[in-house]
Amino acid sequence: MRKTFDAELQELNYEMIDMAAAAEDAIDVVTESLASGDDAAAKSAVEMTRSMDQMERDIENRCLRLLLQQQPVARDLRTISAAMKMVTDLQRIGDQCANIAEISLLLKEQKQTRTLADIRTMSQKAGVMVKRSIFAYVNRDTEAAQAALGALIGEALNIEKHLEDFGIFCQDRLKSQGDSHFVEGFVSFSLLICIGAMAIVGSLQDGLSGDASLLIAKAIIDGIAAVVFAASLGKGVFLSILPLGVYQGGLTLLARFIRPWMTDELIAQMSCVGSVLIFAVSLNMIRKDKIKVGNLLPAVFLPVVFYLLSRFFPVFATL
Repeated sequence: MRKTFDAELQELNYEMIDMAAAAEDAIDVVTESLASGDDAAAKSAVEMTRSMDQMERDIENRCLRLLLQQQPVARDLRTISAAMKMVTDLQRIGDQCANIAEISLLLKEQKQTRTLADIRTMSQKAGVMVKRSIFAYVNRDTEAAQAALGALIGEALNIEKHLEDFGIFCQDRLKSQGDSHFVEGFVSFSLLICIGAMAIVGSLQDGLSGDASLLIAKAIIDGIAAVVFAASLGKGVFLSILPLGVYQGGLTLLARFIRPWMTDELIAQMSCVGSVLIFAVSLNMIRKDKIKVGNLLPAVFLPVVFYLLSRFFPVFATL
């Protein structure tokens, strides 16, 4: 009986992946039709969303059959309930794509290059978020879910833009307009030295016991790295000491208050997300298309949020 149920759940996962892929394809096609004014692409997007209607019905029928025949409880029940909610959201994405495709047919004569470029950027971000969210659901990957949710929060706050604005402000004050990599060096290196595990563990150790040895070791490593990075990204790299001081100083001052909550597992999860962001910073240095890593910063702290929620709402502890 359990094997049959597990097989049904696996089929449900496959169907969810297929529908998410269809939603992502619909986003790509409708964006292209809006940019090019291609009638065929717009009509194709509408047809794709109609096929998603059948996918939604199939998934809902499977979920209802599992609920009625297997009567799942606890984690299995939450999995099926989440699938039913997600499939509704995916279908809503399809409906919105169909609406945009119909609008694109009306606006194909108008040339709004800047607006279309912004819409294309938004669509790319939406597609990535859909992919990440489904990946997190299928693989029960809390880190991936936190990264997706963190990206959503970061995009809403536009953290990367604020960092860049501060970098530009400092560049003007220091009269370094001739340094074309000033802002990039400041933002990239600030992220690199703030989101690692040593910054968290070292600050807690310093605040609780007065032992700053780990922070001193980190400072030496950061200093050497800063010299290397400054050779290619300019003196904006050295300005990263400001956000680093605020970040590590804040953790040190709050250490006695937050240490009871900072378990080894929690620190490990934060470090895992931080490692992914460090990898993203590295990719930015070799890719033309940049990842807005600053907007992913809230993901580092989401493990703390989920941990606190699990203390007050035990249902979160089983996720």
